[in-house]
Amino acid sequence: MDKENIILKQNGDVVEFDVVVENSEDTAYTLSSSNTEYVTISENKATVIKEPAVLDLAVTITATLVSNPAVTANTSITIKAPVVEGQVGELTTDMLLAVGN
Repeated sequence: MDKENIILKQNGDVVEFDVVVENSEDTAYTLSSSNTEYVTISENKATVIKEPAVLDLAVTITATLVSNPAVTANTSITIKAPVVEGQVGELTTDMLLAVGN
């Protein structure tokens, strides 16, 4: 697969993949997402359909050779969670202040 360390930031972001199959007469492949709740695959494109609420989310995209499903290649997409002012992860400013006292 032609892409590594992909970071997408919001719903609707798209990345297109080019997969080169070597050492095989059959070059047909499929792409799949490890988490279809957040990323869908269509026509060699991965599209973010949902943003993670709090923490960044890694989704694996897998290319599988149709003629031999044991032959695969993977890459990872990181979907960045939105930044919420006054919040660290699930902790709010008020919670952090209470812990510090």
